[in-house]
Amino acid sequence: MTTEALLARPSLLPSARTVKLVLHALLSGAFLVAYATGDEDTYAMHLAAGYLTLVVLTARIGAGITVSLGHSLQLPRPGRLSELVKRPWSAMPWLTASLLVATAVAGISGIFADQLPRSLIGHLHEGLGEAAMDIALAHILFVVAVWLRGRFRR
Repeated sequence: MTTEALLARPSLLPSARTVKLVLHALLSGAFLVAYATGDEDTYAMHLAAGYLTLVVLTARIGAGITVSLGHSLQLPRPGRLSELVKRPWSAMPWLTASLLVATAVAGISGIFADQLPRSLIGHLHEGLGEAAMDIALAHILFVVAVWLRGRFRR
């Protein structure tokens, strides 16, 4: 087989964009299930979804750390806060980074809340989960606003 024929064959590996979208879907889905099942009746589902959230988050952050600059899996790189005043549309990296951190902290606190009696850690975990959901909603609204801005600027 010639070199040209080998290069023309489609790759069996998914593209970086596909990997990013799959990780995003798994992370957001697992987080949403964990958030929605936080009561005692669905505690097993809450635990499974919470641990899945941490596994996918670890994979996403690990991929973001190991790739080179400019790669689509690279972690968000927020700019200077002073830029947000001049260019409010540059807030997406800040929102994304804060969402990753909030989700990680909420998930890690959940490990301790599961192992220790329901006390301060349990309440802290619940509050961190609420904060992470608020940041997730802000992230979604910002994505929609950016999309609408691009749609109506033509």
